[in-house]
Formats: sequence, structure tokens, C-alpha cells
Amino acid sequence: MTKNPLKTDLLSAVDLRLNPMKFNGVYGCMIEFQSDNEAHLVRYKQRFECIGKDRKDNLNFRITRFEDIYINDKKPSVFLHELGHAVSSVLYPLDIECNRMGDFRTVTNFKEIQKRWTDKKASLLAQYKDESVVNYINKASKTLENEHRFLAKMKSDYFLALYFKPIFLYYTASFNFETNLSFPVLGSAKPVNFTVNQRIDEKALERNAYKIHVSGTVNDERSLADLEQKLDYPNYPSESEEDKGSCTITYYLNNAAQFIAGIDGVFDLKFGTSKKVKVKMFLLE
Repeated sequence: MTKNPLKTDLLSAVDLRLNPMKFNGVYGCMIEFQSDNEAHLVRYKQRFECIGKDRKDNLNFRITRFEDIYINDKKPSVFLHELGHAVSSVLYPLDIECNRMGDFRTVTNFKEIQKRWTDKKASLLAQYKDESVVNYINKASKTLENEHRFLAKMKSDYFLALYFKPIFLYYTASFNFETNLSFPVLGSAKPVNFTVNQRIDEKALERNAYKIHVSGTVNDERSLADLEQKLDYPNYPSESEEDKGSCTITYYLNNAAQFIAGIDGVFDLKFGTSKKVKVKMFLLE
């Protein structure tokens, strides 16, 4: 019989609530893209801070990214690092609102980000005249100057997509349930739907710890050919028994289940150039 780690009724133990008020933590973030012949590892640090809650229990997080970014344990070339950092730096601080289940709702400081981009874009265009650089800057503008595109872009970030998922809810007396979750495994294209089993780890609960396991398979209306070409909607016919891929994700929560202490996710894909994507987030301080 499952022990009661919180010394209260069992139903309370499986009714998780996100309540990270005053939380301020730095996460190490790592993502590895594996193809048939090579692998690319990207890592950097991000600070997540809970800055408030509204009357509907929606929570606001402020996210800042540390400057150093490493690709395969090396800093990118000076020029690419300088330009990429200059463009992405306007995103931070990034203020995200999630609901009480932890699900991404919106970015609350988009107007501030727009203002930062307007100033930064003028500075960059005055500094760089090369056509390829100008095209890069103008392409970024299409996202940073349109709120709909911007939100879609933020939701296609692996770390944000994994961190802001509805995992803080009632897990029923059986500790698990089936649901549908989408993940941005196609990059900026429409997220891919997975049918998953979401459950509390009973053995961890006996040790006064909280772990949430999410595992399942791709269950998307798009065929393998559609996904291969990063289409947002079905176009090519699909075989009924197509194996499109799977996911396995573990969320590590603090003992009181009030915030995420770590995430370990693996996506095994049958489409695209990256056949396996590994994502890790872990608290450093």
C-alpha cells in the first residue's frame, strides 16, 4: 500500500498544486539533437523567477538567459555569437503567464520586447550592411513585430514547451491518466500531438519525493511524409500503422510539489533530420 508522504489523506497527495511564490532558481539547460551520423549539443543557463499571481491563480514567471551559450562544448564563432546574441537578447527578461496547472498561456511583456527590438534593429542595421545579415535581421522582425508569430515562436522553444505543461493537477486514485500533449519537435512548424500516459511515480512518493512520468507516442493527423516536410496540416496520405515516434519525459518536483526541480526528456522520431532529441533542465542554485 502506498505510504502517505505528506501525512494527510492520499487524495491530497495526488492532487498537485503549483505554488512557487518567491521561487527564484537557475537551471542548467541542455538539448542534444542526434541524427544518423552526428550529434549537436547546445547548453546554457536560465533564471526562472515567480513574480506574482492574479485573482484567477494564473502565475507569472520572469525568465532571463545567461549570456554564455555553448555548442558541442564550444562557444560559437565570434560573429555568429555576436549577431545571434544581439537579436535574442531583446527577448529577456521574458515574462510568461501560466495557469494554475502550469500550462503556458501568454507572454505578458510583448510590448516591452517590441520596444527593445525596435531600438536594437535600428542599431544593427546601422552597424551591418551585408545583404545576408540584413536579411537575417528582417526575418527576425517578422517574428518580433507580430504578436501571433512571436507567441508561436516562444511555444516552439523546447525548454519553455516542456517547463510550461499541465502537470500540476489531480492524478486520480490510480495515480495516472491518459491525455494529449503537443511538443515542438518540428521547430517553428505546428507542434506535434502525442497521446501520453501521465502518472505519479508511486515508489518515489513512498520516499517522500515527487516524480511525474509522461510517456507516449505520436498521434498526429499528419502523415510521416507531412511531418518530414514540416507541414502544418495533412497533405499526403497516411498509412494506418505508421510509427511516427515516441516521447519519454520525467519531471522532478520539490517535496511539496510546488515547483519543478528538473526535467529529463527524450523524443525518438521517425521523421526529420534529428532522429532523437534529448532535453534536460536541472536546478543549479
